[in-house]
Amino acid sequence: MTDQWLTSFEERRKEREQADRSFVLLGETLTVKPSVAPQVGIRLNAARATAISDLVAAQAARDKGQDVPAPGITDEQMLEIAEETIRALIEPSSLEGWERLRSADNPAPLTFREIFELCDYLIARASGIPTDALAGSSNGQSAGRRSSKAASSSKAAGSKV
Repeated sequence: MTDQWLTSFEERRKEREQADRSFVLLGETLTVKPSVAPQVGIRLNAARATAISDLVAAQAARDKGQDVPAPGITDEQMLEIAEETIRALIEPSSLEGWERLRSADNPAPLTFREIFELCDYLIARASGIPTDALAGSSNGQSAGRRSSKAASSSKAAGSKV
């Protein structure tokens, strides 16, 4: 490593620490930590992988007319891990706001899916690495392209038109 790399590294870290990392979610202002250990997202990713494996195994069992195997992870465990991840990603000063958002008394509670979307958002903000690809996939069409059902203006290879 060069001295220039080290200087650049320290400058980028200082910029992250000094940047405004706050955002408003349903009226609560939360602040993302400027950096977190890589381990923060590992447990969440493992839980997601287990849930996907559970779904695949359940579908395979149903297709074969067999009993569905017990899940490797419950919804409650998934939610606990997601909330643990969120708490690790936000500043301590934001924890009260987060608790208000998650309160059973909240008239507009966050859904299961929204909590996981928030995890992805926070991980992307804290790490500087976009997580959009993990959140789902596109339909494969880029903007401005017509659907495959639209009539083509070009002749297909070998057509007699």
